[in-house]
Amino acid sequence: MKSKLDWSAPILPGISMMGLTLGVSRQEVLDALHSHKVENGDIDGSIVVQFPNSPKLVLEESPDAIILRDPVSRAPDSPTLDELFVMGFKDDVLVHLMTSLVYGASLEYYKGRIFNEVGFGTPVSELAKHCEIEFDSGDELFYFNGRQCMGLSIGGSCSSLEDDPDQTVSYIRVYAPKE
Repeated sequence: MKSKLDWSAPILPGISMMGLTLGVSRQEVLDALHSHKVENGDIDGSIVVQFPNSPKLVLEESPDAIILRDPVSRAPDSPTLDELFVMGFKDDVLVHLMTSLVYGASLEYYKGRIFNEVGFGTPVSELAKHCEIEFDSGDELFYFNGRQCMGLSIGGSCSSLEDDPDQTVSYIRVYAPKE
């Protein structure tokens, strides 16, 4: 894998985000991340990485994920509050990429855009130019119809566009669409 990690890489629904392509192995992802390890950057024994356009990020692993955390807002009592980027795996194969706003974080959120237009802080309704939007009230996420948006879900204010037409993107997930 010749992944070129970039905190501003385009978001390609159902394909890639941060320069990582779905379907690569966990080891390939780890190799790409470790190639950006910050010298003397360990925080509390954790590895710190930094790649083009990114802040310093704390790298953590779990059996089914690799997590990039915000070192500024580390939340030991609530471990998911500082997750800036999550790479999910099934059988050691990358199956989804997720990023979300972290309130109180260092404000170095993922900078990539969907269709070079839509990212954090953009109105959710902007994606309607490209695909039909459906709100799932159970997940409190938006899903899309249309080939170019398959494999993408986004979150806003946890309500439909009818209830909150001005909501902005606060969560982005890329995953392999089901055929």
